[in-house]
Amino acid sequence: MVAVGVCPRCFVLWVCILGHGHSQIYLVSAERPAIRATGALQVEEIGKEEHLPQTPFTEAPYHHTGHEDQSPCNRTVERHAAWAVLRSWVFSSYVHFQGDHCDWFGMMCQGGCVVAIQISNPEVRGTLPAALANFIHLSSLHLASTKISGKLKIIASMKNLQHLDLSGTEVAGDIQALQEVQKLQHINLHSTRVAGDIQVFQALVQLKSLDLGNTQVVGDIQAFQATQSLDSLRLVATQVSGDISAFKATKDLTVLNLDLTQIFGDVQVFQATKSLMELSLKSTDVTGDIKVFENTNGLEYFDLASTKVTGDIQVLNTTGQLKVVHLPNTRVHGDIAVFSSTDTSELTSLSMGNSAVFGNISALKSADKLSEVVFASTQVGGDIRVFESKPGLLAVICSSTQVTGDVQVFENKERLMFLDLSFTQVTGDVKVFVGNQQLQILKLASAPVFGDVGVLATSEQNGFSVLDLSFTQVVGNIWVFQNAWHLKELYLGGTKVTGSIEGIVSWSQAQVVDLSDTLVTGRLTKRWRGCCRHLRILKLSGSRVQFVPNGDDLINLMNLQQLKNPNLALLPALTTLEVSGCRLNCHLQDLLLPLGACEHVGTIKAVKSGLTGELPNLDPMPPTIVETGIFLAQRSSLASSLEFIDLSGNNLSYIAAVPGASQTLVLAGNQQPLRLAKDALSKALKHGVFVDLRGTQLHDQTNREAQILLQENVMRNTSQRIYSRPERGYSCYDLDRNSTTLQVSPPDFLPDEWCACMAGWHGMGTRCTKCPENTFSEELNTDTCKECPVNTTTDKDGSTSMWDCKCEAGELHALNGSHLCGCPEGFASSGVSCVNCAGLHRNCSDRFSDVASADPDAGFARLVLKAEEAYECFPPAKLRCPGRNGSGLGCAPGYQGSLCMGCSEGHFSSGRSCVECSGEGLPSWLIKMGLALLLFFLFLIATFIIAHTVYSWHPGQHAQEWLNYIQTCIFPPGVLGSLQQKLLKGQLPVLLQMCQLWSVLAALAHGEDSRAASWQFPELPYVQRFQFTLGSFRELLYLQCYLGGFQVRFVLALITPVVPLLLLLCCVILELFRRGAGVHAGLKILTVFFIGGASTCMALRSCQRFDAGGEKLEDFAFLRQLPDLPCDADWPEHHWVFAVFWPCAVCYGILIPCFLFYLYTWQHIVLRYNRMPMEIKGNKGENQLAVGFQDINLDRRLVATSVAYVALTQHGAVCVQLRGGQGIITLLDHPSQTIELDVDSSNMRFKNESEKLQHHAITEMLLEHCILSEVGKTDRLLEGAKETLLKYATCRDLWMEVVLKLVAVAVVQVVSAAQVASSADENDFLISLGKVMAINLGMASTVWMVRPYAHPQVNDLQCFCFLCLTASALGFRLHMAWLSRCALLAPLLLAAGQAALQPDSPESLARRLWEDLVIDGVPQGSAKTSVLSRRHSLDVSLSLERE
Repeated sequence: MVAVGVCPRCFVLWVCILGHGHSQIYLVSAERPAIRATGALQVEEIGKEEHLPQTPFTEAPYHHTGHEDQSPCNRTVERHAAWAVLRSWVFSSYVHFQGDHCDWFGMMCQGGCVVAIQISNPEVRGTLPAALANFIHLSSLHLASTKISGKLKIIASMKNLQHLDLSGTEVAGDIQALQEVQKLQHINLHSTRVAGDIQVFQALVQLKSLDLGNTQVVGDIQAFQATQSLDSLRLVATQVSGDISAFKATKDLTVLNLDLTQIFGDVQVFQATKSLMELSLKSTDVTGDIKVFENTNGLEYFDLASTKVTGDIQVLNTTGQLKVVHLPNTRVHGDIAVFSSTDTSELTSLSMGNSAVFGNISALKSADKLSEVVFASTQVGGDIRVFESKPGLLAVICSSTQVTGDVQVFENKERLMFLDLSFTQVTGDVKVFVGNQQLQILKLASAPVFGDVGVLATSEQNGFSVLDLSFTQVVGNIWVFQNAWHLKELYLGGTKVTGSIEGIVSWSQAQVVDLSDTLVTGRLTKRWRGCCRHLRILKLSGSRVQFVPNGDDLINLMNLQQLKNPNLALLPALTTLEVSGCRLNCHLQDLLLPLGACEHVGTIKAVKSGLTGELPNLDPMPPTIVETGIFLAQRSSLASSLEFIDLSGNNLSYIAAVPGASQTLVLAGNQQPLRLAKDALSKALKHGVFVDLRGTQLHDQTNREAQILLQENVMRNTSQRIYSRPERGYSCYDLDRNSTTLQVSPPDFLPDEWCACMAGWHGMGTRCTKCPENTFSEELNTDTCKECPVNTTTDKDGSTSMWDCKCEAGELHALNGSHLCGCPEGFASSGVSCVNCAGLHRNCSDRFSDVASADPDAGFARLVLKAEEAYECFPPAKLRCPGRNGSGLGCAPGYQGSLCMGCSEGHFSSGRSCVECSGEGLPSWLIKMGLALLLFFLFLIATFIIAHTVYSWHPGQHAQEWLNYIQTCIFPPGVLGSLQQKLLKGQLPVLLQMCQLWSVLAALAHGEDSRAASWQFPELPYVQRFQFTLGSFRELLYLQCYLGGFQVRFVLALITPVVPLLLLLCCVILELFRRGAGVHAGLKILTVFFIGGASTCMALRSCQRFDAGGEKLEDFAFLRQLPDLPCDADWPEHHWVFAVFWPCAVCYGILIPCFLFYLYTWQHIVLRYNRMPMEIKGNKGENQLAVGFQDINLDRRLVATSVAYVALTQHGAVCVQLRGGQGIITLLDHPSQTIELDVDSSNMRFKNESEKLQHHAITEMLLEHCILSEVGKTDRLLEGAKETLLKYATCRDLWMEVVLKLVAVAVVQVVSAAQVASSADENDFLISLGKVMAINLGMASTVWMVRPYAHPQVNDLQCFCFLCLTASALGFRLHMAWLSRCALLAPLLLAAGQAALQPDSPESLARRLWEDLVIDGVPQGSAKTSVLSRRHSLDVSLSLERE
């Protein structure tokens, strides 16, 4: 017999092997030598002696502290006491009582007084005598490992006792007696019979070490709160309990062993206990994170096995030189690589099985002293080659891990005793273990090892007690184990071993034999008598064993002579027999009766083994032969031992009785109706026996008994039919598992009463037939199946409902008690099938709807009459496409065309709606007269303009006076009003452009999900009026009603982009009559009409090819501007559209930008020489040229420089003196301050570089204004563009005008493309949105960096407008109306704030001073104006003096 365990006190692993007449115990310690204790209790050392930190009992049984009572002792009394003590103890050898008693055996004296008694001989026996109390100076009593008994109360009288070691003795009593011995420091009562409450130790405040392991003591460990000097405590396997927080104050604790106790608590309590050397809390309820042991440098023995501690084992990197680490069955985790960076030179035992550790075992490479490794059931992997360098290995347990390698590494491991690599990928030949004398347990189950098991069995040097090679690739014959007397457990299941089980007969020590699923054969014979006396488990399932004896052997084994002669017992220790799947092919009693005398058999499994006959009564058995007599009422031992019987799948006929001790009887799947003895079933159920009869048909007699049990409510059936066999067409009630321990198959138990044919079948009980095609059944147990309604069929047999009958077109519906085919609500008939109207956007609330006639959903319309598919309309979708009560296309009254985008006769287009023409409106003759008068007035206005321009006729003088009056009412008088008017004049074009582009970007609001964009901008139609297009006024005078809606819309769509071009043509004519007037008017027209004209031009060819939902319109695509016209048709109107579009596109996209670019180039050419203050003089042919400053230009530049400086510094009174090409500025407010300046302003003082650059820009602006006034008198182009040029800081900044026009064209083009792509492709639409945002952000950054406008406020406003346009585009796309509206309103608020709070600027001040100081290009004497700001108003005067 082999027993394996862990010593709770000091050893890690012990293996006990019981042999013939003697025993051997192998002790494997992480820190101690291997010791072999023989039956004679002689101890011999096997290895080098090593010790854990010892208590004073083993190191120094007596230690004089100097504090003992030094009063003189009575030597006579002590001599008599010594004689009495030693005489009370029996020795195997004679003890001489002569001489000084201090020299007697075990007595140790000091000063003539006995101070210590030390006896450890195991042959010493006796009791603790009362004479011990006479040794008044006794401080140490050491009787460990003796057979002395007695009561512990004897110790109570030893007041000076400090050391007490009675470990391993038979001393008993209550530890309460120790309370009187106040000087006790070291107590060892390990493995004694003492008991009591550890509360007593609260009084022993000097206590340093205590060992009560394996005793009957109880109590709460809170008692040790008072023993703060305690440094060693061992309470292994006691009944103590409590929270380990009691050790919070014992900071000097070095040894704590509370294994197998009932303590609990968080290990955090050891945070301050840094002197711990040994900590063992195995199998307790302690919790916490092991991180608390970080930096516990002295820790050597660390055992928290089977606790609830958690944490990362990385903490072990800081715990010093660990020797023993046991953390199996805990919640710790981490990579064992920590051991590769930790000093493991002293590590001897490492156990972490059933934890969450992982890593490679190569981390143990430097642990040379390692003797035990346990990683079972972890994620540890790696090559076992790491163990090759570990000569002291005693145990390796790495089952169910990911380790690999070859078992060859264990070839020379002479000390290896335990190896378990089951369920790993370790491979190799098992012959490597031949000759390993110490190897007792070898487990390699399910590992890919191979070889012949014979080499392990025949070697005389091997002494395996446990050999597990199940499900490996080993082969061999089990006969080779006939001499393996030491083998106790053999597992070869699932291998290809052969031989006869007859070989087991010689295995005298065998306890477990598993030969399941092997090629082993044989049966029981009479040779089995008296052998295998220790065999408890025999597994032969799936093998070729027949087991049951036959012939003479059967007759012999049927004779239970072992009842009289125990030496002839057959398998006397057998508890489990498994022969399932074996071909027994015999009567059941032939299997059971030979085992009738086996007293311990609890389990027999013989599933599908070919058994026949009956299960005999075992109490009493059938007539039984015992030696030569026949017993008629012999009781079988199986009746009181057999608890589990599985006889499923056999061919039994009768159950005579259920064994009395049986708890489970499995008779499922019996091959014939089974009969149970009368009341046998009732008795079994009454005693709670689990009886499994599933798949077994019962005999009529047994069936009647079962029905009686049902009637008597001994068991109940379920309330619902939970047992179902769909493939056979029936369902049944079943037994309620809460009411009985019987399990049956309802079809075999009560088929007619409990079972019924399911829907889709017809018949009764379990005799069911599936309904054929085109029929159905809806109820249980129907005689016949019903026919399907007319015009319906089923697609398969077994239909369970009338609704399984499918119509050829539509679905089945109930109508007036009958069933007809029709489409359900939400579907419409297409002639051959029902179509889901949701996909076609149809309103199919009527179940008999037709696809061609069903109304479209609200917001959808057909493209042609009776079309099956509808398309989503554009906003306002539900207004133009109401669905119900609409036309055949789904259009509302007044709407027509593709997606109802056009207006029918009698209606006019107003915005996005079609409004009915009122019959009560103006008569047609009045409308025609109004048109004639309108044309007449237009003619008069044109004549007035020509006369005013050509002949300087001023009939509008009174109108001008009225205009001045209005300006006076709006703007305040004086400089402030003038400044506000000039600023507003620069702001208006920017704000107008902002509004025009905002209305263009509004088209981005109608993306791919027009339903989500159904929100409206009520202000949009009004903002669109700022584009000043004729299309905005097409509702005027009901022209669509009286002249035809389509004709008016078509003509206005063509005229709208042409009108701005015609006005530009008129400007050309005007330029011919008045120099510069045409250019001036043309630039004004471009400012107002350019964006509107460009957008309407692009809209002419913008083709809508997708509906609002993104569906392609194919041939029904239409022009967005003219929805009555298809895109790809060849209509006459298309020729007009092309004839207008291309010329206008060339004008807006090419000619107008080119004209502005020409203007920019021309001003640059004309002004470049006038910008130079130098002149070149010289005659042709001369070799010398004179270069010098022009006096007039020099004066102008000096004056401009001075004016710019004054405008920046804003001093009150300034005098400028011009002397010899230089100027001196005197600040009249501070006469002592003068500034000399030259033409390049290099000697002026400025605060920073930006102010210097601003001064230079203002100077150039003033000079260009003066030059432009002179040049404009001779150049008509510059004269006409003078106002446009003056709004920029310099004439060179005119490029901004060109860029603005190109940007407007680009935005219109991108938005026009986005309107088409928005419904088709989300990516294209996002690209268009990105382009718009990029253009606006680019322009904003350009304006911010270049600052092209003369007014800085206008620069800020223009930059802000482009940022707001970016926000508007994003708001339109994301349907965030508030964002778009705020972006429109913000520039208006900024402009108002600029005009009200900061109308003035240094540039404006400089221009006013310049206009007063320089007249006709000649500097005058003085100029005066005012500076206006939010904080103050300052008068500025400048006087000019010449030399």
